Amino acid sequence: MVSHFRMELAPQPVGEQRKIKEPDGYAPQVLSRSMEVEIDSPHVGKTRDVGSPIKVSGLDQVRYGYPPALGEHTEHVLKDLLGYSADKIDVLENQNVV
Repeated sequence: MVSHFRMELAPQPVGEQRKIKEPDGYAPQVLSRSMEVEIDSPHVGKTRDVGSPIKVSGLDQVRYGYPPALGEHTEHVLKDLLGYSADKIDVLENQNVV
């Protein structure tokens, strides 16, 4: 592991590594930029996460959706996006592929 002192001597910009989630909550940078968002998930309830650092004047904040549960969109992707038939999806399910 390279020591902090040796990194300062390197010919490139370096700095302290910061964590988004500190032991006592989110890092001050996250809070000061209003990046902490609340997500309401039907699977786990309300949770807090880090939103986008990109802010554009005059535009509303991005609305964040919950992450899908494992397999939640599998049928939609196979049927509607890839055009698989119900029979083909059944075969994949019976073979434990999906």
